[in-house]
Amino acid sequence: MQYIKRDAKSPSFHNIPLTLLLLAGLTGCTAIGDQAVLLDADKDQPIDAVNELNSMDSELQAGAYAHSQSGVSLPYQAQGNEPGWLLSLADGEVVLEWDYGQQQVHMPLPLGQPMSNGSRFIATNNQHTVAVDIVHAICRDSMSGMPYPHQVKVEVDGQNLQGCGGNPQSLLSGTEWVVEDIAGAGIIDRSRVTLNFETDGQLYGLASCNNYRGQYQVTGETLTTGPLASTRMACAPSLNNQEQRFLELLGNTQYFEIDNVGRLILRSGSGQTIEAIRAD
Repeated sequence: MQYIKRDAKSPSFHNIPLTLLLLAGLTGCTAIGDQAVLLDADKDQPIDAVNELNSMDSELQAGAYAHSQSGVSLPYQAQGNEPGWLLSLADGEVVLEWDYGQQQVHMPLPLGQPMSNGSRFIATNNQHTVAVDIVHAICRDSMSGMPYPHQVKVEVDGQNLQGCGGNPQSLLSGTEWVVEDIAGAGIIDRSRVTLNFETDGQLYGLASCNNYRGQYQVTGETLTTGPLASTRMACAPSLNNQEQRFLELLGNTQYFEIDNVGRLILRSGSGQTIEAIRAD
C-alpha cells in the first residue's frame, strides 16, 4: 500500500484534480481500485483515493452540465458603451469592469439559472452583488454596429448596464447560407450560390457554377475575407458573369449584419451587398 499526503496548503482536492493525478503517477501509485490511499496532512488519516476522485469528477460534471443547461458557453464575454463596461465569465470567476475601467470586481462564478430565452447569473461578495441577464436575441453594438448573439443586462450596486455578448462568429457558422441577392440584382432563376463559414476561419461554397474556398476573419468591427480560389469549370455566360460579380463582392466584404428576420447581409466598403438566408 502506498500513500499520497494531501498538502496542508491545499486542504481541498477540488481545486487541483490534475495535480493530484500527476502526483499519483510520479510516486508509482495508482488511483484505481484500492491501490492508493490519500493522507490528510492535518489529521494523518487515510482518505479513499477512489471516493475522493469520484466525488471530484461528479462535482465537475455537475458544474459543466449546469453551465451547458444555462445555454452559455464558457469562457464568455460581454461589453457595452456609455458608460463603457466589460464582463468576463471564465476560469471560475466573474470579472466586471465599469465606468470605463475605473471600477472593477472579481467574484466566484455561480451556476447559471435558466430563464425564458436566456440565463441569469447572480454573483455576490462582501461588498457587491452582480446580476447578469443573458438573452438569446440579436444585439447590435451601439458604436460599431457589429451584431452579437446575445442581449446582456448587468446590474451592479443599483446601476443598470446594457450591452451585447457572445461571439459574433457564432452567428455565421453552423449553417449553410443560400444567397438570394447580389448587389441588388437578385440571382438567376434556378441558380445556386452558397456561403459556409467554419469556426476555424474557413469559408467555402458554390459561386454559381464553380466551387470556391478561402478564409474569413471577424474582428471587433469588421468581417474580412482572404484570397478566394475557385475551380475552373466552364459555365454558361450568364452564370459566369454572376459568379464573377459574387466573388468580387465577397472578396471586398468589410461588414456583416443579421437583420430582424435573420437574413445575412454582407456589405462592402462601397455599400454593395450580398444577401443570404439560412438553408435550414
